[in-house]
Parts: sequence; C-alpha cells; structure tokens
Amino acid sequence: MIPRYSGRVIDQSTSRVLGLHSASMLALCASVLLLPVLVTLLTSAASGEVNLPVALIALGLGSACVRFPDSHLPLALVVALGVDWMVRVDTLTSPWSLAAAATLSAFHASTALSTAIPPGAKVPFSITRRWTARTLALVLASLVVWAAVVVANRFPLPGSSALLAVTLAALSIVTLAARPHGQ
Repeated sequence: MIPRYSGRVIDQSTSRVLGLHSASMLALCASVLLLPVLVTLLTSAASGEVNLPVALIALGLGSACVRFPDSHLPLALVVALGVDWMVRVDTLTSPWSLAAAATLSAFHASTALSTAIPPGAKVPFSITRRWTARTLALVLASLVVWAAVVVANRFPLPGSSALLAVTLAALSIVTLAARPHGQ
C-alpha cells in the first residue's frame, strides 16, 4: 500500500523525507546520512588535513542515499570515499584505516538494510542483531588482515608474503566454518 499524507498519494522516498517512519528506521536513515561524513573526518585525521569539499560531497551523496538506498548512489559514495582515502593518506598501516573500514562497513550494512525494510516499518530486533553480528564479523576479519599487513610491513622478512597468504587462507576457512549450515 502506498502511504498517504494530507490526502495526497506519495512515494516511499517522499515518506522518508516527511518523517513517516519508525524510530528504528530514523536511526537507520541517520546512519546512512552521517557515516560517510565520519569517514571524511577519519580521512582528515589520518592525513592531517581537512578537505571541506569532500565532506560536503559526502553529506550531499549521503542524503541522496537516504532517499534512494537501492540505487547506485551508495556504491558511488563508497568509491568516492575510497579514492579520497587513497589520494590523501600515504600509509597502508594507519590505525585510522581500520576505523574507516569499519565505518564504511557500517554504512554498507545500513544502506543494504534500508533497502530491505519498508520506510514505515519498524526494523525487527532479530534482523538488527543478525546484521550487526555479520558487520562485526567483517570488522574483526578486517582487524586480522590489518594486523597481518602491519606485521608484514614492519618486519620485512622473506616469508612476509607467505604470512599474509596463510592469514587470509586461515581467515577464509574460519569464515566458512562459522557459517550456519544451510546457507
């Protein structure tokens, strides 16, 4: 059913703007809007310089992602933030990279979840718990890979490449073993 407001038929994207959604959906929309700005702040912290135009672009694209989460806009925003990071941050092993990766993962999960839930619906706790657990698992996997890259970068031993390959293989095996059966 199409929501109504003041007797006029409106579409789902307009209902998001008019605030016709639950508190859980409002929090989800806020995360889609604000997490890209947080990534630009993390990039600024890692690079030591603030880039206001990129922050404004992130805010603008983030607001467009709130209205159209099922479009290619979230992908464009992630690519833009990734390119900004690669241009401005010169070290691979910065701890800020882990924080930025976790924030981008949360942004991705938020946009994906907002496409799966109708704008007026309450996000069920079971779905929130499952998506949060999956996002945290991804962040923990990123932490393991980041730690392996730091070790390989700080101690350039002949086996550093092998260490990274073994870490990635072990991480893949643990991920496959941890999946619920039937998925």
